[in-house]
Amino acid sequence: IVFGANVIIGWMLGNHLDKYVSSKKELGSTKSTLIDYTFALDFVSLGIGITNEKGEFEFVNKAHQDLYGYNLNEFLTKTWRDCYSPETVEQLNNQAITQLRKYGKWQGEAKGIRKDGSIFPQELLISNIEGSKKVICVIRDITEQQQYLNYIEHIAEHNDLTKLPNRRKLLTDLD
Repeated sequence: IVFGANVIIGWMLGNHLDKYVSSKKELGSTKSTLIDYTFALDFVSLGIGITNEKGEFEFVNKAHQDLYGYNLNEFLTKTWRDCYSPETVEQLNNQAITQLRKYGKWQGEAKGIRKDGSIFPQELLISNIEGSKKVICVIRDITEQQQYLNYIEHIAEHNDLTKLPNRRKLLTDLD
């Protein structure tokens, strides 16, 4: 009987030890994968942020920090609303958040405010993270694109030599 009890106890301890070693290996593998993903996200040129259900940032990559001028510790004390003017927050609440609740995602343009107070145009994609109440936002600074479009519009409506408005501009203004 004593031998049988020792075998059962030994088997149970061995089984638990195997589970412990296996879960420890899996945890190490998961940590390694998470570090790899975080490293990869930090080298993406798009700003990526994850907010919780209260709109507080839980993760921002390096590009997101660079876009707004805040460091990681500063960002983790902010909400997404801190990155926009009150007018833009109202606009996003009316359009983006409504669409996000209805369809789970929204894409459009907004004007962000950097730490130094400067405003920059951005393309913004927000999406719910399935299985959680978190939201991921992907931001691209479109300042250069906007400047290029303004330049194209200007040369389409002005004489290149004199810089005076051309016939197309006159007709547009008359309409």
